[in-house]
Amino acid sequence: MQKEKINIVWLKRDLRSQDHLPFFHAEQAGITYVAVLLMEPQFMQHPNTSLRHLQFQYHSVKQLNLSFQAVGNHVDIVYAEAIDFFKYMAQNYALQ
Repeated sequence: MQKEKINIVWLKRDLRSQDHLPFFHAEQAGITYVAVLLMEPQFMQHPNTSLRHLQFQYHSVKQLNLSFQAVGNHVDIVYAEAIDFFKYMAQNYALQ
């Protein structure tokens, strides 16, 4: 069975919908894409990570999802280490 082709837009620091180059390229590619913010346990436990930062990320994704509702897209928040997430995606999809 052939794997579905997808792109991944991995959000890290740039949590805006306008003038966002990765979103632009994902839209231009013309295939399904998944937008994701990874809540990495290792990062969350780092001494320099504050609750305020994590709350900002969460609320920013909520705002993105409100703006994306009109076009049927959304951003997933995934609690996983990046390596585990990308291994899973590579096993299940044909990443572009």
